Amino acid sequence: MRYICTRCKSTSVDGNLWCQEVDCPAGTLPLILQYGDMLGSIKIVKLLCVLRTAAIYAAERDGAPLLLKVANPGKDNEDALHREADALYTLTHSRLHHPAIPTWIPHGAVDPARRYGMVEFRGQERHYMALKWVDGDLLTAALLDNPQLWHVQVGWFMLTLAGAIIRIHQGPKALHLNLTPDAILVVRNNLGVPQPLLLDLGLLRPIGETLNAKEVDRLRAFTQPAYTAPELITGGTLSYATDVHDLGVLLYEMLEGKPAFPQALRKSEEVTRAIAAPANDPQYPRPAVARADLPMQPIAEARWKAPHLQGDQIAPLRDIVSYAIARNPAERYQSVDHFRQAIYALYGDVKDKRRLDWRRGVQNIGVGVAVVAAALMVLAILIPLVVALTTG
Repeated sequence: MRYICTRCKSTSVDGNLWCQEVDCPAGTLPLILQYGDMLGSIKIVKLLCVLRTAAIYAAERDGAPLLLKVANPGKDNEDALHREADALYTLTHSRLHHPAIPTWIPHGAVDPARRYGMVEFRGQERHYMALKWVDGDLLTAALLDNPQLWHVQVGWFMLTLAGAIIRIHQGPKALHLNLTPDAILVVRNNLGVPQPLLLDLGLLRPIGETLNAKEVDRLRAFTQPAYTAPELITGGTLSYATDVHDLGVLLYEMLEGKPAFPQALRKSEEVTRAIAAPANDPQYPRPAVARADLPMQPIAEARWKAPHLQGDQIAPLRDIVSYAIARNPAERYQSVDHFRQAIYALYGDVKDKRRLDWRRGVQNIGVGVAVVAAALMVLAILIPLVVALTTG
């Protein structure tokens, strides 16, 4: 039996674990389920990740694999899982479902009316939800293996991730506000292109909500300091631009191979001070992308469904990152769709087999039409000649 700290990831066999953080979660540490543990009819296979509100496992039911999300102890964590389960159920059963958003599946518990399951495990009630199995690696691990990914793959990755965030805005009509590499699974499409799967729908806060100091302090328990937008630190109005900031911070890290605001071996207050500092503060300069191989114009491989932006409307990728993580929300892209369109102008559609097959089919149809047209022209010439010869 092991317990884990959701902040520093330290483990303890008895839950007796303390740190110097003011919001240390010691005393409510989640118990890590181990291989063979059973939650009702679901068997734990292995731990994938531990988030602030829940732990995610590879599991199986009746021999079939699935993803299992189990709420950490505490009513706030359980309520967060309930909100997410409702949102995932709605997205799964609507036209807004997106390949980067997990597919909700029935939990198999006694009450099928709830979107989440409840079961007692070793004297403790556990709340959980089941998701369709998808194989992949956490983005955190992928960045450790390859800190600076090929920028084309990063561009296509961010296009899909931004599309998923837009669906959350449209469906639950809420903001994510908590994008981190720990909560994103990297999967491969049918051409081997890395694509995201969101393992967490975030805080799901209302669009346009204004946070006071008390609410900001409460939300700190649910976010990773380095991936927190300034509005969630100083207070203010939450908008689409807040999620743009989170996407920009992730884009920076995937391009540069390091976090925009490092948090390892640093206190939370120091990290959040750097994020919330004024843009012209010499002590905390805004992160800037220094990588030299990033595109300033559309890449050669880019293919677009519709005409893309032209001329001076196309921003270099380095500038897109800077706009996205600006300290002042008014200086960022004002919607995730604007951020996505800026990247789309450079990289075009995400390459996958379906699109290639579609283009190849169109090409084959074009060739077939040309062949038929040529044959008809030949016949149109030959038939009069044959008629003339036979009658003459």
